[in-house]
Amino acid sequence: MKQDRIKVLNLNNYVKPDPHTLVTQSNKYVTNGPDNSYFYYVENRYLGSPTNQSIIDNYVNYILGNGLVDTSGTINIDEILDEEEMRMIANDFKTQGNCAVQIVYAKGREKKIAQMLYVPTKSIAIHKQDDITDEIEKYWYCFDWQNKTKFKPYTVPAFGFGENNESEILYIKRQSPQPLFALPDYQSGLQYCEVQEELSNYYANHIKNNFSAGKIINVNEGIPDTDEAQDEAEAAILAKVRGTSAAGNIIVSFNSNKENATTVENIEITDAYQQFETLSKEAQTNIMLAHKVNDPGLFGLPMPSGFSSQAEQTVQSLKILYRSQINPMRKILTKGLEKALKINSPSVKLEFVDFEELRVQEVQPTATTVSTQMAAPKRVSFDFDDTLTTDKGKSLLEDEMSKGNTVYIISARQDETALDKFGARYGIPLSRIYATGSNKEKVAKVLELGIDTHYDNNQDVIDMLPGIGINITKL
Repeated sequence: MKQDRIKVLNLNNYVKPDPHTLVTQSNKYVTNGPDNSYFYYVENRYLGSPTNQSIIDNYVNYILGNGLVDTSGTINIDEILDEEEMRMIANDFKTQGNCAVQIVYAKGREKKIAQMLYVPTKSIAIHKQDDITDEIEKYWYCFDWQNKTKFKPYTVPAFGFGENNESEILYIKRQSPQPLFALPDYQSGLQYCEVQEELSNYYANHIKNNFSAGKIINVNEGIPDTDEAQDEAEAAILAKVRGTSAAGNIIVSFNSNKENATTVENIEITDAYQQFETLSKEAQTNIMLAHKVNDPGLFGLPMPSGFSSQAEQTVQSLKILYRSQINPMRKILTKGLEKALKINSPSVKLEFVDFEELRVQEVQPTATTVSTQMAAPKRVSFDFDDTLTTDKGKSLLEDEMSKGNTVYIISARQDETALDKFGARYGIPLSRIYATGSNKEKVAKVLELGIDTHYDNNQDVIDMLPGIGINITKL
């Protein structure tokens, strides 16, 4: 006969994923975890955590702004890359740290890109190379790697490795410790996203169970004679109460007498709400910290006071956000897309256009500053070589910035690397730094941006900018 039994349910133990052991190799392909499971894991944290989803969605809106344009005027981006396709690409890039784009070529002899289409990052695996550091020549695509027996994977050439204008995969990723698949830039916050999910699941189940943590059912008629009889009795009772939607069901028990009546006792958690509130706040705070959120009001998240921050503070927060987060992400995306679009036009220069109301400008004068800021800020640009690289150029730059003017760096260089490093030292955002590739394009950019004053050392450039250009060597 069985003795009195108490069954104990063990709570699930949380095991933090180790991102450095995620790369999984088979005979044919390399995935981000078994069957790309880590991409699915990260996606579920987006779908399950309201704070995480709100932050990512707002980041994507800030990145896209009013859309993507080619400032060289040689390509109509809208004809090649649809706005919604671009939104999904940006969403994957922010959520996963990676994004994939299908390059579709136009039919004909001349190799030209006809379309760029979004491909879910979770659908892409890397073709196994002889050496993990070799350049990737092709990828594997599967609609659902978790069900690859139904959806057979097939190979697609990497960008630049296709033949006869066949479609290719352009893969863009951020810098990351992970060698092949980048980690999200908020990697440290994923476990807090999971905490937020589990809290919401608990709340929902708690409501469905009539705010009771559980019930103990005591059947006071003695222990059945056999194991089989006890199992049958347990099954009969559990069939009536198992599951969150069964809360509040009435259990009918036929008893031999009143003394042997079945009793039902609720298990109440008396001090849990304070703990849960602390957990909820801790999770939200750490998710924001992982995403480098400098002002919750910019992401539609509640402020401590319940109100949005003051106007000037919001502008300053927005400038910091653009400088430290938005523009670097934009640059990775535009550089990646430009790499492909140079097939159509070598001079292509992509740029995201900010929302009119969100353009990062100097703070408008207030009652306290109007006496010291009588004139509106001017747009001032500097050439780089033999201009900003000189002591005189640096002194002029500091002077213009002290006046509150909006400063740009516009150079004829082909590469922006040195310009970006210089700009970072002076707090000039990437969105105001341009490597145009030639003096002609430099002049065109100065005129396009409505620059009031341009400092340069090249007299030919000065001559093409009457009333705007100033030769630094003659000052």
